[in-house]
Amino acid sequence: MRSRAYMNNVPPNWYSIVEVLIARAKSKRLINVLGPILVVATAYFMWQERNNRMFSDLSSPPDSLCDAITDVIHYRLMGLKLKRTIQVVRLLEERNVHGESLFDDRGGRFY
Repeated sequence: MRSRAYMNNVPPNWYSIVEVLIARAKSKRLINVLGPILVVATAYFMWQERNNRMFSDLSSPPDSLCDAITDVIHYRLMGLKLKRTIQVVRLLEERNVHGESLFDDRGGRFY
């Protein structure tokens, strides 16, 4: 999942992830906005899975959790107003997010 937030080079421990997110916090680049969205969605679905296993004897396969997290990121991207740049268009194409309504011609919030 880290690769989906362009955090491949970040060590897989909580301290390192938070350190990188803090360093990128004020950036309005879309690529840096994905990190916090991914962390929040992952924490939510992991907690939900934990509760399902503990209290309901239900469990989901890892692939379905990844799909749910990916869907949240997809929907969140669709709700942003973006500046039309080559990098933004490329990132959206990688994630199969389409639509002219995503772009704000007056200079979107994220680029």
